[in-house]
Amino acid sequence: MKRFKKLLIVFFTMLFCLSTIITASASPIDKNNIDYIEKNIQNYIIELYKNKDLGTEFKSNINLSNDINIYNNEKISTHQYVTKLYETYKENYNINVVPLNSMVTDNNILFSYQVITEYNYVNADFKTTNSEEIFVCYNLTDNQIIDCYTPSNYYDISIRGEISQTSIKNNKFTTSNEIKARKNNLITDINNTFEHETTNTDSKKAPAKAVKSINNTAVVNYARANYNKASPARGKSTVPYYDFSTISGSYDCTNFVSHALLAGGANTNDPGGNGISGSGWYFRSINNRSSSWSGVTNLYNYLVNNTKANTAAGKGNTYTLNGAFWGVGDVLQFKASGSSVYSHSTIITQKKYSDDRARCYAYVTGRTSKSSYNNNTAAADMFPGGAKRTIWVYNN
Repeated sequence: MKRFKKLLIVFFTMLFCLSTIITASASPIDKNNIDYIEKNIQNYIIELYKNKDLGTEFKSNINLSNDINIYNNEKISTHQYVTKLYETYKENYNINVVPLNSMVTDNNILFSYQVITEYNYVNADFKTTNSEEIFVCYNLTDNQIIDCYTPSNYYDISIRGEISQTSIKNNKFTTSNEIKARKNNLITDINNTFEHETTNTDSKKAPAKAVKSINNTAVVNYARANYNKASPARGKSTVPYYDFSTISGSYDCTNFVSHALLAGGANTNDPGGNGISGSGWYFRSINNRSSSWSGVTNLYNYLVNNTKANTAAGKGNTYTLNGAFWGVGDVLQFKASGSSVYSHSTIITQKKYSDDRARCYAYVTGRTSKSSYNNNTAAADMFPGGAKRTIWVYNN
């Protein structure tokens, strides 16, 4: 608990100091010079990510509205706090910002970018890659960024929820008492999650291994070979790969996990019938499949309850920093702070013990869409204030 108090003091000290780091000091910009605006936004994104991930000094001079300036400062300080809490320090850092699209509405321009970061965690001998989309709304009248939102970032999801591009491009972000309360709740949830993961490491017995275990190495190899592909390979030759992120409001994470499990030898369960079935685990086409194939909660419920012979089943556990409860090739699912449902599925592709071997950290690989994915990312860096659960998968 002493460590918590020290880290909380550090967190609020950083928050106070960061309020002066990002300043709106740029000179007026020619409204017709969109290329110049975009270049400045790209530079801002680079500095934002370096400050968030590495704690480097912020050097961007682009204008921001006061509310989004404060919001991003608090986002940065929260990420830095999690880094110190879990000791997920990064080195050999590279970043690439790729323009995707721009939309003009009245005096606003909504820019979208793919942000790809590559690095090593300190003392880790494997590379980590993350890619996510970021939306930046720029107002031409005030010559400033008026909103900045990343749909896959835990801070934005926990504080603002899932919001549409239309809302971002048509409205200037403004803070509120509800947003302030959610920020405080997120910090509380982060601390509670950390305490649970580090102090409840012996609360359950490790699951017994089944006779018909799937090939976890093949599961990992599939995930790491396909996470960043525009068109991932089939996990099994007879099961087509359909990208669920092409459906409005849908994501590809659990579909990707299902194919990874297929690659490891997990057996499907197709009871027949047509349409979207609430039973079994299979995919014939987008219109003929089980809900468990692509649904986060549906996959978990199917696997842990399935008893049909020679088909995939699973053992679920709450995630803690005890590696006896989970292993490489297992599924790890996340629930965001403040959410009532699990919303993201990944594959554990690395595990790393602390120097004293008192803790074991999971690193996960997953895919949300062709421009949003991650490879060997510390589970601690993803939804740190929410719950996590694992599924060890085998064939009955």
